Amino acid sequence: MANGLVLLVLCLPCCILLPGSVYEIDRSFHYQDSWFWLGVIGMILCVAVLECGYRNVRGVLAEALRANPPEQPIPDVAALFRMALLVTTQFVTFMMYLTTMDGGTKFSVFRYVYLVYAAPAALIVVLRWRSWSAPEMVFLRWGWAPVIAFGVPLALPHLLAAGLAKDPLD
Repeated sequence: MANGLVLLVLCLPCCILLPGSVYEIDRSFHYQDSWFWLGVIGMILCVAVLECGYRNVRGVLAEALRANPPEQPIPDVAALFRMALLVTTQFVTFMMYLTTMDGGTKFSVFRYVYLVYAAPAALIVVLRWRSWSAPEMVFLRWGWAPVIAFGVPLALPHLLAAGLAKDPLD
């Protein structure tokens, strides 16, 4: 139980570190400096820790409840924890791009690039409801991170040229 509990505790800072790594990859994409690679490694490690925590939370909670059974039934805390991981990481990333002080350029690109993740995710959810394979589950949970991290800097010049994003210097 101690290892599982440590893993769950590590999930909490990863909810902030994953969006930070995604944003750092985007920020330093064209510079190709060491921060870029630190962001890539950070994103991979955070997704690995969060996925392990996501998978193990139910077992850790069941073991803790066997050791100390409550007097009254409790709600499914594992499901709440899982949902909190998914919502928090995406919300923090959304807020990082929303509050970037560049006149809204990155946020407007972020919105278009997020659709590149949301459209296939919605198709997977609708067409294969509750019969998802393991790779599909991982994509549904964490596929947004590399799409945003690499999609925003790659799409920025194209969306600026197409007029879909505004350059604040114009």
